[in-house]
Amino acid sequence: RNVLRQASHDKEQVFKKAHNELKIVVGLMLPAEEQLPFQRARDCVWPVTEELIEAKFPPHKLDTSYAALQDMVVSWDAMSEEERQQLTTAHDVVANAEVLYLMARFIAYEWREKRTAMKQRSSGVMTN
Repeated sequence: RNVLRQASHDKEQVFKKAHNELKIVVGLMLPAEEQLPFQRARDCVWPVTEELIEAKFPPHKLDTSYAALQDMVVSWDAMSEEERQQLTTAHDVVANAEVLYLMARFIAYEWREKRTAMKQRSSGVMTN
């Protein structure tokens, strides 16, 4: 997939789609009764802590979350200042900058660990 080409066509849509993917992941970490109200809420601070991310991050969402973070960065970088100011999800991103940072740090670490383990398995190296 070519994120740069995709981002150049509709940067705002790429950004919003990636942002929504991360919001879905946050919702999956919440108790069931809080998931739907959270997904419908706008411009709210995401109720996530580092401890919650470490305990409840859905492993099946690791690769899509990693890609979503990359898409957000690339599409943001491709936007002009005017496009950034008109972005409707910008307020949500600013309100959740700390949560996004915590998620990015966790996702990057887990993604590297997963890739390292896969390489070791494919090369026949075993670790305890």
